Amino acid sequence: MKTKKKKDLATNFFCTFYRKLKNNDKNLVRFFERKSDSSHYYTVHGSNALFIGKEYYRTLETIKKLGPKGKELDSISVSSQMFASILRDLLLVKRFRVEVYNNSGTTQSEWKIIKRGSPGNVRDFEEILFAGASSDSSNLGVWIDSPPIVMAIHLIHDRDNIQIGVAFCDSTLHTIGITSIEDNSQLTTLESVCVQIGARECLILASNQIGKMLNYSYKKALEVLQRCGVILTERSKKEFPNKINSIDLEKDLSILINNSQPSKSKDHNSNKFSLLQIFEKHSSAMPAANTLVSYLGLLDDEQNNGTFRISTFDPMLKMRIDSTAFEALNLFPSREEHFSQSKTQFFTNDQDLRGSSLIGLLNRCCTKIGSRKLSLWIKQPSIQLEEIVKRHLIVESFVKDNDLRITCRDIHLHNFPDIPRINNKFQRGTANLSDVIRMFQVTQEIIEIIQTFANSELNNEEENENENENENEYENEKDNDNKIEKEGEIESQDNKGNFEIIKTRYIEPLIKIINFLSKFIEMVKTVVDLKAYERDKEYMINCEYNEELAELSENREDILKKINKYSSKIKNTFKSLPPEKVYFENSKSHGYYFRVTKTNHKHVRGHKDIIQIENRKNGIKFTTKKLQKLNSQLNEIQEDYQNIQEDIVNGIITVCQGFGSFFDQLSEIVSEIDVLLSFATVATESTLPYIKPTMLPMEEQKIILKESRHPCVEVQEGVTFIPNDLSVNANSSFVFITGPNCFGKSTYIKQIGMIILMAQIGSFVPCTEATISIRDCILARVGAGDRQLQGVSTFQAEMLEASSILQTATKHSLIIIDELGRGTSTTDGFGLAWAFSEHISKKIGSITLFATHFHELTSLSKTVPNISNLHVSSMVTKNTVIPMYKVKHGSSDQSLGIRVAEIVKFPQSIIENAKLKHTEIEKHENELKRKAKMRLLQEIEKEQSKSQKKELEEEREKQIEGGKQLILDFLKGFESIPFDQLAPRQAYDQLTKIKDELLKKNNPFIDKIITETVGNFD
Repeated sequence: MKTKKKKDLATNFFCTFYRKLKNNDKNLVRFFERKSDSSHYYTVHGSNALFIGKEYYRTLETIKKLGPKGKELDSISVSSQMFASILRDLLLVKRFRVEVYNNSGTTQSEWKIIKRGSPGNVRDFEEILFAGASSDSSNLGVWIDSPPIVMAIHLIHDRDNIQIGVAFCDSTLHTIGITSIEDNSQLTTLESVCVQIGARECLILASNQIGKMLNYSYKKALEVLQRCGVILTERSKKEFPNKINSIDLEKDLSILINNSQPSKSKDHNSNKFSLLQIFEKHSSAMPAANTLVSYLGLLDDEQNNGTFRISTFDPMLKMRIDSTAFEALNLFPSREEHFSQSKTQFFTNDQDLRGSSLIGLLNRCCTKIGSRKLSLWIKQPSIQLEEIVKRHLIVESFVKDNDLRITCRDIHLHNFPDIPRINNKFQRGTANLSDVIRMFQVTQEIIEIIQTFANSELNNEEENENENENENEYENEKDNDNKIEKEGEIESQDNKGNFEIIKTRYIEPLIKIINFLSKFIEMVKTVVDLKAYERDKEYMINCEYNEELAELSENREDILKKINKYSSKIKNTFKSLPPEKVYFENSKSHGYYFRVTKTNHKHVRGHKDIIQIENRKNGIKFTTKKLQKLNSQLNEIQEDYQNIQEDIVNGIITVCQGFGSFFDQLSEIVSEIDVLLSFATVATESTLPYIKPTMLPMEEQKIILKESRHPCVEVQEGVTFIPNDLSVNANSSFVFITGPNCFGKSTYIKQIGMIILMAQIGSFVPCTEATISIRDCILARVGAGDRQLQGVSTFQAEMLEASSILQTATKHSLIIIDELGRGTSTTDGFGLAWAFSEHISKKIGSITLFATHFHELTSLSKTVPNISNLHVSSMVTKNTVIPMYKVKHGSSDQSLGIRVAEIVKFPQSIIENAKLKHTEIEKHENELKRKAKMRLLQEIEKEQSKSQKKELEEEREKQIEGGKQLILDFLKGFESIPFDQLAPRQAYDQLTKIKDELLKKNNPFIDKIITETVGNFD
């Protein structure tokens, strides 16, 4: 009775405590850890309990009521295994926040937070989230596309521009990045950075502590972050100080940065100098870095010391992709697909996943490090011509050499572990002997990979020698045969050139790394019992390495011999039961024991030495006092062995920490090989051709694609894809694409974007011919969605995207527009689309693909030289319209919307009504056009009349001015005649002379004056 009252009192205390907790975040779930002698589980309460019940248990029947009547609290229990599954989904997929409370105090009400987690901060839950991540069988594909990266941003106004300091961290892989950017009013560079680093959470100064100068920029930053799907976490001004002491921050980060040999002062000084250089160059990022370290609590855990790597990040060295293009090109699965597949391996080779996104198509990687590298490349395509070409040449080598590709993938990389995660366990001191063995196996596979590449080189050299012999043997044959031999020689030289790249890029660095790891390899061979692992999958230290272990091993073998001898004796004890019917087994809980089926239990029941220990469906388990004693002795020996082994293993882990940088280098090389092998696999397994594109510098401003296809659409079941061409250059950089709805305009422009991106990450492309100038960014205006939570209408969202394009685009960009100006009135929308197109084509010159139903826009090609028109063809009959999905030159003047509605089986009454209204509107528009044309002609005539009148007036004014001048000249001539000195006849002659000169001018103004005043001058 007292126990029940005590329990009720504890429940009431808890209910009171829970109700006092504030929860203004609907995306926060609180778990309460419960422990007892026999169980370990968690509970969830209130609205969280309802959410967990509906979302994960698919029922509310599991919910119980806690507390007194009238004040009941909903509650649900979650097992430890279920907790791990829910936690992965909440943090890695749904992007919720999680808190875990524990009652470790002396009173029942002392509940305290022991763990916190958010989409970008999963440090407290690493062991649960990534349990088995280093193994081959772990099933954590759901997070590969977006590792838990948290970023912090610091905004500074600098006259007309905005300076943004950015720091970001992946606490699971122990990496920190620093950058500072100068951005425009739309913060388009910040948007690109969010996409490039794949941030899931952003730390930002609390809204109530923002100054007036930053108010607009702050709101714009919130819009950008939310548009990129980044969770916002507000922090106080204390954590975001405007001024940071670079020396203090350098000291803090020096503790975290990888410096496993502190005695080597040279290395430490180099690291310190590097940090100071970073802060000097990116001073605006210092407050962000300070906030990031504080939020993650990196300095609070000594295991983090010396385990992090820091680097700078320049977004301008990679192709920039805005968030709209990121979604429009289907680079990664949508959030809906995330939710539906959260319980399964995210990236597989299933047909449906291949057709859902670009990463689903290209990810044939055998390793987790390869999948992460591919994800990074898709977010950060290269813009370096030399790097892209080298990747293409390596993929070409893998495509041509089937043996090399298959051997590397199916044999060497098939069971490769997650090297960075094991290495982090080494650095944190949490690794075990199984991790050591896995890294040893990595080194052995690397040696095999080197040998495989070397053999490939030898094969090429042998082929070259054979070709030279053939050339000498048949040097007198026909010219055609000689030509074939020369072509073969050229191809061989190309292959050899490709191999030189592989040799320089992979083989030689791998050989150096293996040489550096030779001491690690030798240590493992000497200290670890590799035979025990190969034989029984046991992780043990070689007993010959330590005298105590050797003695314990001998004792263990003696006990095992006694156990085996005794087991044979007991099996032969039961006369009515053959020995083979008595099974001798071993388990962790019981040690060695006997088992018989329930049918044969009667033969052993009642035997004096038998002690039954378990009754299960598969039979009865029993032991004896002597076997129990032998088990006890064996356990003591194994416990002593394990204690000694544990000390030795700790020493091995400490030694492994010194090889951390080499393991990182291995991971970098292997991940790249895996990605390029994946590209080659996609190219060779495709039923339609994938080819190596010819890459050109940005300045060439040229894209030529022959028979290009949408890489994801063509692999979907039941699809026969119609390929299309594209040819654009500096003289035809802007292309309008018109045509009926649902006939492939959007697919066409998106496939061009995907092909460009594929080429710049190093993949072959789905074309028969491809020549591509590198693009510095891909910008898009696609779809017609609103952002209700941000109070942004459909048209406003359209204009924001268009504005971002205008501020971001350069001559070397690729712009994809799928309708613009359709969210407002036709006249306003058309005017905006016209002005936008004219500005892009005349002022910027980006390669632009603009799909539109404003057919009048195509007339711009008559006045703007670099604008051209394409249209999607169709076959129209009286009863239907058939899509041809073929893109041809010229424009289309029909959208055929009603015909499309007929195809999708709209009700006939609606179709007829639509046709009637369409006819009425068409007549009305034609009448309006006729009237507009008449008004235009009248205006032209009126303008012409006005123009003529104006010309006459101007001429008359000119005549008057000229006449006035002539009169003045005449008067001056008259005044100059000396009448008093001349005879009348002489005076008359001079006067006649100046009069004749005046009349010779034929000035209408003078003629009119003479006519109106004196008639005839004579």
